[in-house]
Amino acid sequence: IYNWDTDHPSVTECLEGLAYVMKMLGKYSESAKYYEKALKTREQRCSTSDPLLPTAINNLGSVYRLQGNYTEARELYEKSLALRTGLFGQFHLDVAASLESLGELFQDTGDYPVANEYFEGALKIRELLCGPDHPQVASTYNNLANLYFDSV
Repeated sequence: IYNWDTDHPSVTECLEGLAYVMKMLGKYSESAKYYEKALKTREQRCSTSDPLLPTAINNLGSVYRLQGNYTEARELYEKSLALRTGLFGQFHLDVAASLESLGELFQDTGDYPVANEYFEGALKIRELLCGPDHPQVASTYNNLANLYFDSV
């Protein structure tokens, strides 16, 4: 039996895993609790140069979005995007993931022109880095198609 404190990195990873499972099961309140605890630990133990920190921030934002807490989700998504852009520069797949998260948020709130801008930004990065036939590019095209469908 391991004697880990609750702030151990492995415990944080387990919390994130539980949060993900709860999110996939539609248990958003439980998911948010796990993601909040994991994020708190990452903020205490990680520097802003740790790429796991913006991922944890984005993950919590995704649950808030699914709960309809759009203001909180947007704040977290924008923070994650700023950290990722600072860490990796403008053209990185993690930056594209943050842009796509923001696109989904604005699509959910009915602000289709802004959602389109974020999806197009993600698409540009993914096409540049992965090539036109990559599954991430196809996924972004699918998000754009869903956006166009929602907007008519």
